[in-house]
Amino acid sequence: MVTHIRLPDPKDIDEMLQGASKRSEMAERKLKTAIGNALASMQVADKQKLLADLTLTDADVRILLLRTRLDGPALSRLKSIITKMQAMDTSGLTTYPGIVPDTRELSAEEKQHVTALAAKVAQTMRDIAKGLHDTYVKNVFGVGHDTAAKAVFKNAADALDRLTPSFWSSSGIVVDLMRKNEVWCCGALTNSTRMALGQSAVAAAANQDMNGLGFLTLVHESTHAIANGATTDVLYEHHEGFLTAGAQAKLKTADYYKEVVRQIATGIGRVFVEGDVDPHLDKTRSPELMQAATTADKVLNGAWVTAIRIQAAIHDMARNPGGYVGWETWLRNASRLMGITVHREAKLAFERNVFSANTGPKITSGDMAVIDNKIAMLGQCNGKAKHVLVEPTRRLNAEGFVDHVLEQVVRSYCTDTGLKFSKSIDKDVIVIRSLGVLHESVNASGRNMLIALGDASKPGLTELPEPMKSYDARARMI
Repeated sequence: MVTHIRLPDPKDIDEMLQGASKRSEMAERKLKTAIGNALASMQVADKQKLLADLTLTDADVRILLLRTRLDGPALSRLKSIITKMQAMDTSGLTTYPGIVPDTRELSAEEKQHVTALAAKVAQTMRDIAKGLHDTYVKNVFGVGHDTAAKAVFKNAADALDRLTPSFWSSSGIVVDLMRKNEVWCCGALTNSTRMALGQSAVAAAANQDMNGLGFLTLVHESTHAIANGATTDVLYEHHEGFLTAGAQAKLKTADYYKEVVRQIATGIGRVFVEGDVDPHLDKTRSPELMQAATTADKVLNGAWVTAIRIQAAIHDMARNPGGYVGWETWLRNASRLMGITVHREAKLAFERNVFSANTGPKITSGDMAVIDNKIAMLGQCNGKAKHVLVEPTRRLNAEGFVDHVLEQVVRSYCTDTGLKFSKSIDKDVIVIRSLGVLHESVNASGRNMLIALGDASKPGLTELPEPMKSYDARARMI
């Protein structure tokens, strides 16, 4: 699968790079990295045509991207590269949309299809909750855990009803405009008040087949929409350990509820057996490597979800700064984690004003594009730990084994394809570990560390998580 690297509109670049501050220097480095990544992700023939049309060589581009600071002519050259690249890309997936509304309402026709499909999905989940499909529930969740699983199906049906458009309520189901499915490998984003579906899932709602994309997406997302006791994404079906996870992990994970519905639709009732590793790979890797792959997949998935959550919050901060008074420390730490420039601001403050517009730190399209690109790369890495067959060349403890797997995944799906996640492979692992530990499926407290304990309206992230905290401290001492 191609990694889509989206670049800011050239007209926004001057704002990103203005001045001679440390933030401006960092923004310039990030822009050059993004352009290098975008070029690396192009098909060879397309890249050759781009350079030929601009009368540039590979060496010319390398020199541009290695310059310490860009003067006027060099910056114009880079803008011309971006402009040409975006003009050649008929899919539109080379252009970051900017700090714009990220969703839209369903059209009348879409609403009709989604409403009809949601009613069928909700009825199916209620039938499961009533015990009409117990064989398939027990196949997935195991005997003794079917009652708890059926309660989730019942609550998910109620949550879907609450979000579904009706004559007397507006729809809690909207359409994603950021093309997250194509760029981030993220089909939808859901909480208890809103379900933002990708365009492909909305289009699929016209087909009410129980084994279709639209149906299964609504099942998965509905379990996330439960107001109290919502599922998370501890694992996805393509992850190491999905077939052998324990009952408690399965009960908390949306894809297992989707699996039950798929089994009902197909009549194929594979039985999930709890164990240490997926059996199809147990002959090719050491037990330590297999266990590390399971843990690494959880870390990668946690990092990916955390990065998506950070993007959503910072995007909203840029559009609605008045709602984030008191989130300054959160933003500074999130900026460091995601490698954007906001933390370089000397004064970072959100202000709510009575007689004038609310204000906040400058968040540029370039900052948002950096986050977007990192999520895209994490999306490519997510679930790939099971493909790591290379054993370490020296003895490692359990944590070292996980870092080894993370490094191998990043090399295979980023570095070796010419993509640069951060400044080095060691830093890549540190950032992924730090993002991952903020997710409830990875940290010991079992909660989303981006928000305050017991109050989702208040910020968490009062300090950098480890190992980023120690890395940052060392960097400051140099």
